[in-house]
Formats: sequence, C-alpha cells, structure tokens
Amino acid sequence: MKTSAGHMSESLYRIFTQIARREFFVETLETRNLDRLDFHDVSVGAMRDALLAAYNLGRRDAEHPEMRDEHFTAETKARALGLAVHADGQVVCPECGVAHNSEHMVCTADGRVVCDPCSLD
Repeated sequence: MKTSAGHMSESLYRIFTQIARREFFVETLETRNLDRLDFHDVSVGAMRDALLAAYNLGRRDAEHPEMRDEHFTAETKARALGLAVHADGQVVCPECGVAHNSEHMVCTADGRVVCDPCSLD
C-alpha cells in the first residue's frame, strides 16, 4: 500500500492517524485506491475537533520544544509530562490507571495524555 505519510515523520503520521480514528472513524490514512475506503463524509463538528486537536498538539510543541526532539523516547516525554512510569518503561494512563507501552499514549484535543483506548472515549 502506498502511504500518505510521504515527507512526514513516522511519529507525526501516527498522531494524525490517531486523530483521524478518533474524530472521523477512519481506520488508516493510507491510500488504498478504492473510493469507498479513500473518501469519507465528515461532519463540520468532527473536522473542527480534528483541527483543534492538531492545533493543540502544535501549540504544546511550541511551548515545550524539548518534547518534539526525535531523540527523546516516549518514556522520557511521559516523565516530562508528569506521568507515572514503571521500571519496565510502561506508562500509567491517568484516565484508566492501566500501564501501557509508551508508544500507545496519545495527546487528546484538550491536551490530556492518555492511552489509545481512553482517547476514543
């Protein structure tokens, strides 16, 4: 499959995919060359929420430039955000209290850092 990531970093592509899943219920941002899979009806409310989520992530990165450096691990970022991190590197989601691999933590539109499942609530 041809990816739409193109010139985008893998982490940014993953963030955009998480926003698309949460706001548009789109499984992937990969081009699949089928109209029914590549084109979606989107409400203006969902579009607004997705744009707000992307804006808030950009604002957070502007306020905390140390958080966007690629050499920082997700675990380091979680610690910098004040999240509990287990000795094995798993990050505790403040919403559900479950420990997850750090790459499964996302930033929500309102700036909270939670696990993938909690971000969909």
